Amino acid sequence: MSKVERVVLDEGLGFQLHRPSMQKTNKAVKKRFKITGTGKVLRNRAGRRHLAGSKKSKKRRASRRWQEADHTDTHRVIENLPFG
Repeated sequence: MSKVERVVLDEGLGFQLHRPSMQKTNKAVKKRFKITGTGKVLRNRAGRRHLAGSKKSKKRRASRRWQEADHTDTHRVIENLPFG
């Protein structure tokens, strides 16, 4: 790899992502997503902000865990997290 470009190969997408090494991290994306060691993109589950009393306990417990983001969002998230 050269200094100018950092290349990431995502086998699930079937193409290479070329990212310049001087790109800044998008802080909004950094707060909402994380990238695992194997390259998966994880996100928090929705529905936890309010009205928790009316939701089942099982649903509340399940929403604490991270969930894998949809494959259509993976490319955009990785582009905005150059050091992730």
